[in-house]
Amino acid sequence: MFQDSFTLKKDETEIVQTYHEHKRQQDPRLVDNNFLFMDEGKPISFMKQVFISAKPQLVYEVRNCKLRGLMEAMYLAVPIRSDGKFLRPAYVPLDTEEMSFQLAFKPLPPDTAA
Repeated sequence: MFQDSFTLKKDETEIVQTYHEHKRQQDPRLVDNNFLFMDEGKPISFMKQVFISAKPQLVYEVRNCKLRGLMEAMYLAVPIRSDGKFLRPAYVPLDTEEMSFQLAFKPLPPDTAA
């Protein structure tokens, strides 16, 4: 059912990837959590959006600010369906002192589990 992917090696030693380990263990999540196998009666693009928006998403934003240098933000975001804006403006300064920023998504509270 699953095709093998490429194999990575370092000094002739095969590096076992997570996918291969799950496949060897016949982990049911390879099928259960795979949007391609969720509902064969619906278009793949629709099922992919359902899959992506099913759980909180980890968001990483980075900006090289004029005053503060490299600034990074990583947070869990409220799951939403894609609006097609992958490279949207993110971590945008809201003032000239670069003390407030507009994030690309609404963050979940810090104690929210993924």
